[in-house]
Amino acid sequence: MTIIMRPEFDLYVLARILFARVLLLLATAAYALSLIYCLDMYAGVKWPQYGFSFRPMSASDAILLGFSIFIWCLVLPLKIDRPSSLFLIVIFTFVCVPAAVSMVSIKDAKDGYFYPLLISLGIGFFVACIMVRCFSWSSVSREVSNGLVYMLALMWLFAIAFLIYSFGEVIRFSGLHEIYVQRVRGAAGSLFEGYVQTYFGYFLSPALLVFGMARRSLLLKMMGGGGAVVLYMITAEKAALMYPVFIIVFYFVFSRMSLFLYSAAIAFFFSFILFFSVLFCDDLSLAEFVSWYLGVRSLLIPGTFVAHYFSYFSDQGFTALSHITGMSVFVSPPDQLATHPRWPSIGYLVGEDYFGIPTLNANANFIAWDGVASFGELGVLLSLLFFALFLIVLDWSARGISSLVSVVMLVPLALTLTNGSLFTAMVSFGGAAFLMIFFLAKKKFPDRTS
Repeated sequence: MTIIMRPEFDLYVLARILFARVLLLLATAAYALSLIYCLDMYAGVKWPQYGFSFRPMSASDAILLGFSIFIWCLVLPLKIDRPSSLFLIVIFTFVCVPAAVSMVSIKDAKDGYFYPLLISLGIGFFVACIMVRCFSWSSVSREVSNGLVYMLALMWLFAIAFLIYSFGEVIRFSGLHEIYVQRVRGAAGSLFEGYVQTYFGYFLSPALLVFGMARRSLLLKMMGGGGAVVLYMITAEKAALMYPVFIIVFYFVFSRMSLFLYSAAIAFFFSFILFFSVLFCDDLSLAEFVSWYLGVRSLLIPGTFVAHYFSYFSDQGFTALSHITGMSVFVSPPDQLATHPRWPSIGYLVGEDYFGIPTLNANANFIAWDGVASFGELGVLLSLLFFALFLIVLDWSARGISSLVSVVMLVPLALTLTNGSLFTAMVSFGGAAFLMIFFLAKKKFPDRTS
């Protein structure tokens, strides 16, 4: 029997999609305005040492910013429903929109200086969204093998035993005034120690925490959460404690508050919080904290650093990836940077030479770190191309696994890319390892409980 779809149904679906896209566009416009407000009234006033400043936009600035937002809203995933959509919406929210706002609003943006960079960002992210959404996604899931979970638990036990053996004498809780001292005490003395620390805190512990929540296993939840505490007691990295909180909150949102998985709702939420925190930042300490940590630290710094990296490396010379570990064997660094005592730590290079703060490690997101620093405007396109390819492989590897598990497990990695290199995230923060366990989750392991 042939089923003929009614035209009314097509029109209804089309109308819903159109409404969702218009709502996303309005929400993103409100979000961009809240970022401009934060840059003008807070960041540019209280934190100019980090490169924040403000200049009123010209008509051409507003047109280019509006056009970039418009084309992004045509292709951005409307909802977080698979791993790639999580990464795209996170990068859109934390990097692309703040970067676009900065490229037309800071004082260095006069006379269209950042126009080519903004055009590259606009085209690159637009193409990345299209590439990723061209591949289908299966929501049908099956139970992850107990054998895989046991294997991860054994790796976690080995890692925590090694860390306690190696850093037992320095493990302690550190207050805010002791963080940097503790980081020196807990610094890895070898490459192996460094990898054990990062994989323990950013791969094994989050994975066990998510499996624990999905399976309602108290033991796995204690291992995942306890691992974060142990890593903080060694390295004093605030992210080690924050990521488990983000995982728990996101798990709750994903399972019970699906409204906040929509990209429009996320943009409206950020707009509301940011606007009112800046409005009352002089009167309320909580508003001041939110203005700094959300507005400046989490949003404007990732965005403006794309522009600042371009300004710095346009003058000093682009690195052609030579700053990335292992690539200097094949590519020589720029002459002006090769003899710099900070090379190849480009975060410290930018902090010392561009911002004039020798102690500042001006780390940046993968678009700035991998792309802008390496090849300028072309690097933006290349970094987003590799980003899209990574997401395609990630979706493929996670097919057949519950979205609740795969998406929530990847929250730390997605947030890492807002302040780090894609290459570093793949090697040091579990990017490649997550691909592997998603692939292994589809295999049959010996299961002693069966």
